Amino acid sequence: MARPRLCNTILEDNDDWLLVDISTPKHPKATMAIDKQFMLKHRGCGYIGADKSKHRKYITAKCIDNGSRKYVHRMVTGATYGEVVDHITHGTNNFIDNRLSNLRVVTDSQNTMNQGRRANNKSGKTGVSWHKLAKKWRVTIGKDYKLYVIGFFDDKQDAINARNMAEVEFFGNYRYNGEG
Repeated sequence: MARPRLCNTILEDNDDWLLVDISTPKHPKATMAIDKQFMLKHRGCGYIGADKSKHRKYITAKCIDNGSRKYVHRMVTGATYGEVVDHITHGTNNFIDNRLSNLRVVTDSQNTMNQGRRANNKSGKTGVSWHKLAKKWRVTIGKDYKLYVIGFFDDKQDAINARNMAEVEFFGNYRYNGEG
């Protein structure tokens, strides 16, 4: 297989994917994993650069394609307008995995199942909170715009375990794989 030609520096060349430098002045250590086939197909895309909005925890990769700036993960999946692309394993401040094996086209509801813990969470687990009146840990889970109360627990760890079980039942393969 011919080595892909692009403006970005290839840091690692694995059998079917590449680790590419997508650093920018704002993100000087940014890297991206990408399928080799994608890079061969879009080698005229030019430079792929890291970007991060203030509302995101992790970077995204963008490139210029036919004169317009596009998200690389949308190009990899071939997602059309209105479709949501989910990273199964989310990236970090310096790394994004845009290999097809880590991406899937999902509904809005499925995409919200794969969210991490919010910054204002005090229990350490999404859906677990202290209920002041009951003086117990309350476990909730949301799906399809409905909120379900799983139960109330004296012990915080029991509440976390109940939430984990509810995530498997309600979310299946779309549950969040990270911390919280």
